[in-house]
Amino acid sequence: MLSLYKLYIFSIVAQTGSFNQAARRLYLTQSAISQHMQGLENHFGASLFVRKSTGVHLTPAGEMLLDYARQILKLAADAEVALTDVKKLTKGQLKLGATPVAATYILPPWLQEFHGRYPAFSTSLHTGITNDITQRVTHQQLDLGFVEGELIPSIDFHALPIQEITLYLVVNRDHPWSRRDEINLHELEQARFVMRPVDSHTRSWTEQIFRRHHIQPQIVAEFNDPEAIKRAVISGLGITILPICMIERERAQQLLYAIPIQEITLNRSLKLIWKANMPFTPISRVFLTVLAENLPVLNTLLPPTTTPSLDRSQTSTAGNTP
Repeated sequence: MLSLYKLYIFSIVAQTGSFNQAARRLYLTQSAISQHMQGLENHFGASLFVRKSTGVHLTPAGEMLLDYARQILKLAADAEVALTDVKKLTKGQLKLGATPVAATYILPPWLQEFHGRYPAFSTSLHTGITNDITQRVTHQQLDLGFVEGELIPSIDFHALPIQEITLYLVVNRDHPWSRRDEINLHELEQARFVMRPVDSHTRSWTEQIFRRHHIQPQIVAEFNDPEAIKRAVISGLGITILPICMIERERAQQLLYAIPIQEITLNRSLKLIWKANMPFTPISRVFLTVLAENLPVLNTLLPPTTTPSLDRSQTSTAGNTP
């Protein structure tokens, strides 16, 4: 009998082009990967790989099997989704990934709503930059991803904008601009900025705006942690550009001030990403159903015939950001 597990391992080896990389991704030894693949080759009586020093490449038989393997694995996943009654599950884990702003300031109330309705399920949340999240979704290490960064179209994942995030120039209460209603863009020339690292999509996006308008700010510090950026601005190290959802508490305490910039509107889209050509897991589907109550665009991913019924009498906070 052909093993689904071996087919899954085979698909990962084909995707990575390496027994070693597949072993690391699957938390197996390289020898275990080799044994499983040898078992598949013995089962079919055909060589599936051409082994080279740089990795492995599929033979014509391997290419044929990969096409069937993808179809078989998708059908198996479809069957699991169709036949699983989440209301009867006593445990399960939702694996999410998000960029720092989404992970820290947007997802927590969504997760609170989800766990309030489905307390038997647990959630893991990985925080990383956009490229990290997309790779983990593509490799099926995450069920769903939430990213603000701009995406290069890929056949490996799908993306759907679900919410707009508005950003402002942010200064502390002692800054000369703290009582201004707005700032002229060209006043930012040589202003002292605290920024995200250079490998961040937020940093690239901000610098593209500056270049487009011939603005050259002075970067005095770089921090990966959004909270560290806020603390640095509060202390007077510099100014920054942040989403409004990040600074609501500090604005209420009059520690930070959000100022619009003339001539430009700073908006970014929060995007949901998921693995291409694979159905949502039953738990992922329920999570999206909860979110869809306040993010209607998600209903396009949830056909009524497969949408689990929910108790609509419960108060929902899924669409509210802090």
